[in-house]
Amino acid sequence: MQLTDKPKVLYIGQYSEGTTSKQRADTIKSLLDTDVFRIIDLHEPFYRTSRVWRSIGFRYKKGPLIPAVNTFIRNKVQEPYDLIWVDKGIYITAATTAFLRAHTKKLVHFTPDPAFTFHKSRLFYQSLKFYDYVITTKSYELERYFDYLEEEQVLFVTQGFDPNLHQPDFSNFDEKEGLLFIGHYE
Repeated sequence: MQLTDKPKVLYIGQYSEGTTSKQRADTIKSLLDTDVFRIIDLHEPFYRTSRVWRSIGFRYKKGPLIPAVNTFIRNKVQEPYDLIWVDKGIYITAATTAFLRAHTKKLVHFTPDPAFTFHKSRLFYQSLKFYDYVITTKSYELERYFDYLEEEQVLFVTQGFDPNLHQPDFSNFDEKEGLLFIGHYE
């Protein structure tokens, strides 16, 4: 068996078709020269939880969804990684984040969402101290991150897009019968 310098990477996030988190995971995998890229799809425990508890978990970060997600993660992590990337870790407790910290050389968190103004999560705030880096797309939240981490640990990036999916629509809007907006009212 030959030793390799290729990093072992674990991605933790929603990994369902149509999600931007799946697009990020696939892009990260394509950019890295690695033989080991594992995925923990948080949609699995999410959709195993009843609709009512999913709603409570999403809104208040409480209820059966929270231990379901954290147990799911802990049961899947059984080896060390060079990099663990957590995408939108709003359900992950400080204890689980510390567990992840002990299983990696670099622990990174990314969210394209407003973590302090809309998608508030005390679980996330309690976990921040365990991350080597956090990445945000919200410049207006940078100061809040600095309350928890050193400036060099907080990375600001612009919102991305996929040119294969996000194409301009040159059709005549006067001929359309309605308008459809998909997303949060943020």
